[in-house]
Amino acid sequence: MYYSIQDFIQLIAQLRNPNGGCPWDLKQNYESMIPCLTEETYEVIDAIQKKDIVNLREELGDLLLQVVFFSQLASEDGYFTFDDVLNDISKKIVRRHPHVFGDATAGNEEEALARWNSIKAQEKSVQEKRSILDDIPNAFPALLRAQKMQKQCSKIGFDWDDVEPVLAKVEEELQEVRDEINQTPRNQEKIEEEKPKEDEEIHESKPDEQSIQDLAQKVDDIPQQQTIQDLVPEPKAEPKNETPPPTNDEKKDVATGVKTQEGTKDTGYQGDQRRDGVEGGQGNQSKRDDSKVVENKVDTNIVHTSVDVEADYGNGGLNGFRAKVAENFDSEAVQGEGMLTTTVKFVVETNGTVSQVKATGSNPDFNREAERVVRSIKGWKPAKKGGVNVRSYYSLPLKMQFQ
Repeated sequence: MYYSIQDFIQLIAQLRNPNGGCPWDLKQNYESMIPCLTEETYEVIDAIQKKDIVNLREELGDLLLQVVFFSQLASEDGYFTFDDVLNDISKKIVRRHPHVFGDATAGNEEEALARWNSIKAQEKSVQEKRSILDDIPNAFPALLRAQKMQKQCSKIGFDWDDVEPVLAKVEEELQEVRDEINQTPRNQEKIEEEKPKEDEEIHESKPDEQSIQDLAQKVDDIPQQQTIQDLVPEPKAEPKNETPPPTNDEKKDVATGVKTQEGTKDTGYQGDQRRDGVEGGQGNQSKRDDSKVVENKVDTNIVHTSVDVEADYGNGGLNGFRAKVAENFDSEAVQGEGMLTTTVKFVVETNGTVSQVKATGSNPDFNREAERVVRSIKGWKPAKKGGVNVRSYYSLPLKMQFQ
């Protein structure tokens, strides 16, 4: 006998039949089946990654069982049937592929994906959302959820340019975990990064005291700087052969002067060479004020590439500046679809204003609007070098999704 999908639906319905069904299947509900769904999903992924085609066939069947089983539960509760599920997904496929089932065109995979995302965004726009993170399921594994959140945030410019600040942030968060674990008494709510709400707690196994102690011991055993040192070796400064600065007494014995063309020191004027009217003495030579040390003045006219204190936006730092850019950005001024990127480079002046604003992305509209917004935002704190305000360069990468 060769079973059809309708035959399979009937098999699952019989498992749930109070008259002659399976006691185990009858006892299950939405929540109790979540571990089974999760396990079968990962087994499908594992078979794909191992290129185990024979096992993939079996695992896909196990995953289909989960879909039909959940549909059976919903059918019993009067919500929907498996046929409703098939009908909905079929309509979605047709609706989001107008270049296949309609008159639209898509010349390549990028255009096809952009069209899918555009239609998806239109469908989602009718739903009430308070945040760009609303669509990210709380049930995602922690790393996947973090990845999705970062992807969403990057669409409005919240992203890092390179890996160093990312590693620094990881180290900062790890230290906060250490600090909370070492608190006495230990505050479990602060140790947990996110605790599900009561209506989201599904088969949550709470750690016992021994588990917490084991975790604390493992964290304590982690070398404080091991993570960053293993990934980013600390640069070693070249040894410098420095001559120690002269003492005040030695300074008094050194005559001031300039070098001649031959490279010898021209002692120049050394004061009245008499002491109490006797030639060769010091006479009325004015006393040297050792408190007045001539320092190299910092040039405030040039744009510095190396500073002691970086320029910073005064209202929330870089994240605050990105939020301000997103708030003032006029998307209507940009013609384009999909993910647009640019890098805005500018100079933060000594008075906190910006100049020489230049965006270098591929979309001219996006560049112009990014430049306009950056010029309009006030409130920068200038960089400092040698204790004084100096001009410095700043670079801001921007990514935004357009439909």
